Amino acid sequence: MLAVAFESVVKLLAFTAVGAFVTWGMFDGFGDLARQAGALPELAEARAQQSTTAHYLSLAVLGFFAIFCLPRQFHVAVVENSGPGDLRMARWAFPLYLVAISIFVLPIANAGLVRGTGDADLFVLGLSLAAGEGGLALFAFIGGLSAATGMVIVASVALSTMICNEVAMPVLLRALPAWRERQDLTGALLLVRRTTIVLLLALGWLYHRWIVQNDALASIGEISFAAVALFGPAIISGLYWRQASRTGALASLGLGFAAWSWTLLVPTLIQAGLLPVALLDEGPGGIGWLRPTALFGLAWQPLAHGLVWSLGFATIGLVAGSRFGQRSLVERMQAASFVDTGAARADGGQRLLEHHVTARELRPLVERFIGGSRAARHFADLGWRGGEDASASAEQLESTQKLLASVVGAASAQRLVDAAIAGREMPLEDVVSIVDEASQALEFSRELLQSSLENVSQGISVVDAELRLVAWNRRYAEIYQ
Repeated sequence: MLAVAFESVVKLLAFTAVGAFVTWGMFDGFGDLARQAGALPELAEARAQQSTTAHYLSLAVLGFFAIFCLPRQFHVAVVENSGPGDLRMARWAFPLYLVAISIFVLPIANAGLVRGTGDADLFVLGLSLAAGEGGLALFAFIGGLSAATGMVIVASVALSTMICNEVAMPVLLRALPAWRERQDLTGALLLVRRTTIVLLLALGWLYHRWIVQNDALASIGEISFAAVALFGPAIISGLYWRQASRTGALASLGLGFAAWSWTLLVPTLIQAGLLPVALLDEGPGGIGWLRPTALFGLAWQPLAHGLVWSLGFATIGLVAGSRFGQRSLVERMQAASFVDTGAARADGGQRLLEHHVTARELRPLVERFIGGSRAARHFADLGWRGGEDASASAEQLESTQKLLASVVGAASAQRLVDAAIAGREMPLEDVVSIVDEASQALEFSRELLQSSLENVSQGISVVDAELRLVAWNRRYAEIYQ
């Protein structure tokens, strides 16, 4: 991270140096540069086109999603985030860096158009060389190399870690049972990650050489950013929509990726000569409304067209999959942990205040789930004032709900207390659901405990009241043979 941060500073200094030289060395400030660029007929014509606005808005949307969806962005913002102090600094340093590196983007672009230095990807180098500034061109080259290497390093580390942890190692551990008994897999992990990095770089090079030989670097980035943006709906919904589910996320990615492949990847393959041009002109089987660049008859700017359809299908898949799919207990627990926890506590406090439920009404409910003696101790500890016919306070109700939550789970406990407050019997399906959730939670806890015990290095055993050995982990058996 220190190396990447240093490279970012080098990139900023190099870009700023070229921008300042172009603005005040080659031209007479921002105003002069803007006037000369504005007089170019091709630039005025491009600005008047509607597609230019659509393309710009598409890039703005991609920039928004890229900040938290790109693997390298996620790696830096989450994996390498060592504490709240990092986030506090990033809140002002990251926007400030974006502003600083954006100041000279338009001046350099306008200068490249005015001087006609060729490929837009090489404006920074071309302008310096055209002005005879070899030292500045070398500094710009070093800055560009820093930008590229920083991007490639972080992206390669992030992707190799993800592929290793989520794809390669699970497959290898299932295919090679002997690996499960090994105490140290460090060498295997490093080998898998390094091999993955080499393969990723090779695939990127092959894609550039065979498919997009003549395309600018920016166009390659646009297509890949649009693919990564498909994670956006699922990530955002996971933070703000409690009903979002794993099924919805998978449906979102599946539909979105299919739309992205058809509207953005297929035209690229057609341009590379890997697919027939008739597919672009006539559509599959002559069905014109399925053409990749005019899906359902909407012929927009290519990037905007692909982005709208892919994100649209991703959103539809997310909503439909979450609405009609089944959510597991773990998913519901995760949703309760992430979504509106502060608001839920505030609403819960208000809900507990507005009631007239008494201890006499609560006791049968509590006894049904935790037993008579434990319920009696609970009500005695609460110290009900005015007898069991007095209304419970918010604190007493909250304590009762927490006690029930320890047995049936937080969501089920809230439904039980809500039913008591409303003075109604719980529907049979709710009772069945509560019992099912409680059994799932118990099974989940048991499996989690068993898995934890099996993977610790210490030998652990359990004895009963008669000091008889009743349970142990694998390490304990190894120690005592």
